[in-house]
Amino acid sequence: MGAVHTDASGVTDFTIEGDIGAATSPTLQVYAQMRSVADMDPARGFDPATFGLMRALVPTTVTETAAGEFQHDLNYGVKGDTLIKRIFIFSSVLTAFKIRRDSVEIYDAIPTALAGYIQSEYGRDDQSGLYVYDPLVDGNQSDVLTTRSGNRETQFQFLFTASGSGVHTCYADLYAPLSRI
Repeated sequence: MGAVHTDASGVTDFTIEGDIGAATSPTLQVYAQMRSVADMDPARGFDPATFGLMRALVPTTVTETAAGEFQHDLNYGVKGDTLIKRIFIFSSVLTAFKIRRDSVEIYDAIPTALAGYIQSEYGRDDQSGLYVYDPLVDGNQSDVLTTRSGNRETQFQFLFTASGSGVHTCYADLYAPLSRI
């Protein structure tokens, strides 16, 4: 997790613990990116509404029992209160992925080979067995997938096309307040 702003979330201190296992010569390096309060001025383009946001990878395991297209729910925190940055799907049987929001198709059933090609066109490394839905492929943060439309929660359909039975291990990469993860 990252992007922690402790003032807005009410956290006064926190601890990060790392396990280095049975290493004989352990080395642990930690880096922090700090920002002064002056850099968080709305006049400089900073949105104060994002103070309390954290970044998290939220897992979901999906099991397919046959070949075909099937709808599954993905865990993306408290529905309506998160921003989906990316979805990572580790699977050996996934052949395409589709997303509908409020019954409107926002991401067509893109085959795995085409999704990998698109990633490579933007300097990302395509990896076998990993499908990435990435609305920010060009780095434009405003393209993040919102889970709220006005004052109501949006309804999502995540459709997986599989070549046979198997497991999809999914991670929703999202921004959300700590209380909504």
